[in-house]
Amino acid sequence: MMVINVGLTKTNILLFLMTILGLSCVEEPSNEVTLFDEIKVSFNIGDYKLFTGCSGELGEPTEAFLKFYAVQDGRVKKEISSIEEMHGIIGEIKTEQEAIDLIYLFKSPETNYLFEKGVNKSIVLLRRSDGEIDRIGTLSTSRFRELGLRETGVEKQSDGFVVALNLVKTNASSDKREIVKSVETVSRKGRHKVIQQETVAYVEPDEILMPYYE
Repeated sequence: MMVINVGLTKTNILLFLMTILGLSCVEEPSNEVTLFDEIKVSFNIGDYKLFTGCSGELGEPTEAFLKFYAVQDGRVKKEISSIEEMHGIIGEIKTEQEAIDLIYLFKSPETNYLFEKGVNKSIVLLRRSDGEIDRIGTLSTSRFRELGLRETGVEKQSDGFVVALNLVKTNASSDKREIVKSVETVSRKGRHKVIQQETVAYVEPDEILMPYYE
């Protein structure tokens, strides 16, 4: 499984100290990158490591300024702004779970802010048990079934994997949540492609919590 640090992470501590001291990510504008938390993944990325970080001044909300970087031999090799840019870093996607983890890395509420900034967001929609406390990006079981949604599924093929999942989207033109069924492929070398997307329903904002950064 993909492991994402949450709670009182190194990022939280550093950002808090930088805020109270009035510091930016770097003392002067430059190409330097300040790295924070390492994000560990289940799939093979060779001698690369993945980190959150920022360059330039750090503003508020901090999520709007944090980015995603590939590091090799202690040096930042590239900023990654989309799933397509993981090709060349990924050694091999071997299992169904690794294919799901790659997509979730970019669509999970815990990391989506590194790639999608502003109002427009698209994250994985998961089912929660009826009576369970609301969590970001989840829909109650009864509503989930009423809309005919299925859990994330994956099919192994000779050249990779086909992943079917549910997404929830927000945009500036509507106050509704858009629920979308998405079919995506992941090759063994990490190439990703969206094959088909179909809007299933629009629901009220109080049915699905979305990430919000003040």
